[in-house]
Amino acid sequence: MNVLEIKGSLHELISRVEDKNMLLKMFEAIQDVARFQDSDVELTSAQQAELEAAIAESYDEANLIDHEDAMKIHARWLKR
Repeated sequence: MNVLEIKGSLHELISRVEDKNMLLKMFEAIQDVARFQDSDVELTSAQQAELEAAIAESYDEANLIDHEDAMKIHARWLKR
């Protein structure tokens, strides 16, 4: 799919949504993506190293926790 086809498909999908709350959520998500794309955010070498270490740690099963436990830990941020 080329860029114009993707844009057309997005327009078509959005035009079918009638729920205002869903449209607002979609709008906010697309707005966040556009804002991130337009930013010139660059990580410092320390931030990059920390990110790479975190990614490496995520492959160690000893560092993983159950989904339900994660939901309990982060419940205060997940309230809707």
